[in-house]
Amino acid sequence: GNFFLRTTDGGATWQQSVVESNGVVGLLRQFQAIRFLNNSTGYVVGQRTTPLVNQNVFYRTTNGGATW
Repeated sequence: GNFFLRTTDGGATWQQSVVESNGVVGLLRQFQAIRFLNNSTGYVVGQRTTPLVNQNVFYRTTNGGATW
Protein backbone atom coordinates (compact mmCIF):
# COMPACT_ATOMS: atom_id res chain seq x y z
CA GLY A 1 0.00 0.00 0.00
CA ASN A 2 0.90 3.66 -0.25
CA PHE A 3 -0.11 4.69 3.24
CA PHE A 4 0.64 4.49 6.94
CA LEU A 5 -1.73 4.60 9.88
CA ARG A 6 -0.91 7.25 12.47
CA THR A 7 -2.26 8.15 15.88
CA THR A 8 -1.96 11.34 17.87
CA ASP A 9 -3.91 10.19 20.92
CA GLY A 10 -2.09 7.09 22.11
CA GLY A 11 -3.97 4.71 19.81
CA ALA A 12 -7.56 5.66 20.64
CA THR A 13 -8.10 6.73 17.01
CA TRP A 14 -6.09 6.28 13.81
CA GLN A 15 -5.80 8.32 10.61
CA GLN A 16 -4.50 7.30 7.21
CA SER A 17 -1.33 9.11 6.09
CA VAL A 18 -0.84 8.70 2.32
CA VAL A 19 2.53 8.60 0.56
CA GLU A 20 1.88 10.18 -2.84
CA SER A 21 2.42 8.16 -6.02
CA ASN A 22 3.06 11.27 -8.17
CA GLY A 23 0.77 9.94 -10.88
CA VAL A 24 2.84 6.81 -11.58
CA VAL A 25 0.57 4.02 -12.87
CA GLY A 26 1.07 0.59 -11.32
CA LEU A 27 3.16 1.93 -8.42
CA LEU A 28 3.53 -0.44 -5.48
CA ARG A 29 5.44 0.38 -2.31
CA GLN A 30 6.75 -2.10 0.20
CA PHE A 31 7.89 -0.55 3.46
CA GLN A 32 10.52 -2.50 5.41
CA ALA A 33 11.30 -0.27 8.39
CA ILE A 34 10.06 2.82 10.19
CA ARG A 35 11.86 4.79 12.90
CA PHE A 36 10.85 7.98 14.72
CA LEU A 37 13.47 10.11 16.47
CA ASN A 38 10.83 12.11 18.33
CA ASN A 39 7.11 12.98 17.97
CA SER A 40 7.73 14.90 14.74
CA THR A 41 10.66 13.44 12.80
CA GLY A 42 10.56 9.93 11.36
CA TYR A 43 12.05 7.88 8.55
CA VAL A 44 10.87 4.96 6.42
CA VAL A 45 12.82 2.72 4.06
CA GLY A 46 11.47 0.33 1.49
CA GLN A 47 11.07 -0.36 -2.20
CA ARG A 48 9.04 1.28 -4.96
CA THR A 49 8.07 -0.99 -7.82
CA THR A 50 6.50 -0.24 -11.20
CA PRO A 51 6.16 -2.61 -14.17
CA LEU A 52 9.56 -1.34 -15.44
CA VAL A 53 11.56 -0.25 -12.37
CA ASN A 54 12.37 -1.47 -8.87
CA GLN A 55 13.90 1.26 -6.65
CA ASN A 56 14.92 1.57 -3.02
CA VAL A 57 13.14 4.48 -1.34
CA PHE A 58 13.69 6.61 1.74
CA TYR A 59 10.96 8.87 3.15
CA ARG A 60 11.12 11.47 5.90
CA THR A 61 8.42 13.26 7.85
CA THR A 62 8.87 16.31 10.04
CA ASN A 63 5.24 16.65 11.13
CA GLY A 64 4.53 13.37 12.89
CA GLY A 65 3.61 11.48 9.72
CA ALA A 66 0.92 13.85 8.42
CA THR A 67 2.95 14.12 5.20
CA TRP A 68 6.00 12.23 3.90
